[in-house]
Amino acid sequence: MRPDKMHVFIDLLHVTKIAIEVDPLDTTEILKKKISEKTTLPVSDQILTICQNGAMKELKNNSRIYLGNIFDTNSNAVITLSCKQNLSSFSFCIYVVTETGLVFTLRPEGGNSTRIINLKEQLSKRLSLSVESFLLRSVDMLHYVNKGLTPDNNTLEDFSVKTGAVLYVQIHPCEHNWFFGRIEREQAEKLMSSATDGQFLVKESLHFPGDYVLFVRVNGEVQHYRVLYKKNMMFTINGEHYCDTINNLVKFYQNNKGSTLPIKLTDPISKTEATHCTNGAALDDKGSATNGTLPRPRLETSALAELHLQVKIGSRAYSLLANPFDQIQSLKEQIEELTGVSTDSQLLRWNDKPLIMNDFILEDYHIRDNSTIVVQVHPWNEEWYIGKWASNQVETGVKELNVADGMFLIRDSTSTPGNYCLHVWLETEFQIA
Repeated sequence: MRPDKMHVFIDLLHVTKIAIEVDPLDTTEILKKKISEKTTLPVSDQILTICQNGAMKELKNNSRIYLGNIFDTNSNAVITLSCKQNLSSFSFCIYVVTETGLVFTLRPEGGNSTRIINLKEQLSKRLSLSVESFLLRSVDMLHYVNKGLTPDNNTLEDFSVKTGAVLYVQIHPCEHNWFFGRIEREQAEKLMSSATDGQFLVKESLHFPGDYVLFVRVNGEVQHYRVLYKKNMMFTINGEHYCDTINNLVKFYQNNKGSTLPIKLTDPISKTEATHCTNGAALDDKGSATNGTLPRPRLETSALAELHLQVKIGSRAYSLLANPFDQIQSLKEQIEELTGVSTDSQLLRWNDKPLIMNDFILEDYHIRDNSTIVVQVHPWNEEWYIGKWASNQVETGVKELNVADGMFLIRDSTSTPGNYCLHVWLETEFQIA
């Protein structure tokens, strides 16, 4: 009797997984051909490994060993796919994984000086996608890195993307009638004004690239929920439920409700209604505004509703788009997404003035367009740094410790934000410098 078919899951460069149906009598060589058909990665560039007895083992081509002898046909086996390192010191190379499971090598002509927009244009032709319909992310799941590469005018070097790095193509759900692209919050609320309970739409987050915002009418009122794209490559609303795509998250809430979203999603808002809130323009099939003749791929926020900021961390400079009504905490979160510096490690300065009230909005500090925000990074990676301890907390905290002359620690100044206090023990008593 012929054995049943089985499924194996292929972990694509530690970024995302795809399922492939195989026959237990298939060999590794046949499996590689099936992976190539699905991912476009040539068989010669593939390295397959599995975890056996706590150790990683490479699956080499062998016509006499069958997959059914390696895996239990009743279990979902996971095989890790890596690319052979065809790198040289004379060629800048990156690996690309798409949300649809394609894997390929890319060699940008400009090396790490390539601007993100130029790289997206190159990918746009290869993937037959518009530049506006996807977002690039730098991903290294082994080191828990998952960072959106925005804005488009920055270079790969600005984002510390080196040769051999993995970029993930996050594809926006433009094919769904509930997705409205880059419209403003006010436009979304206007579209929802005639909605019934459960009706909804989804748009891109203008301030957190890669995230989305779900608008839904609940008990006669329009509510909006930020859909976060977490570092583990999963979408969630307030951590209540996780899905690998925004499409699956919408499907989940069409069939379920929870403590975060107290109503099931019903019908999406019709895009034909969008004409009334886009100054006479219609929405195209990507949810972007058009003037009826020439396509306009994205809706920009009005000049009064956005701030172009330059963010400086040491010698590096980044561009960032913010809203005057964003809180300082929100700005810190955007900076973390852009640079990888955690919010707890940031002290923001504008005109040498520390921005210490996290719940204040940018307008409270009179921050204007084209301002420069300087990020002072606290040394949390140093053992001698203890953060926001007060002097009496230091004295109490070390009473039970055996301190010796010359031992020290550093804390934040409680009276002058941005400055530090050095505590040094001399003759078993600490002195503050």
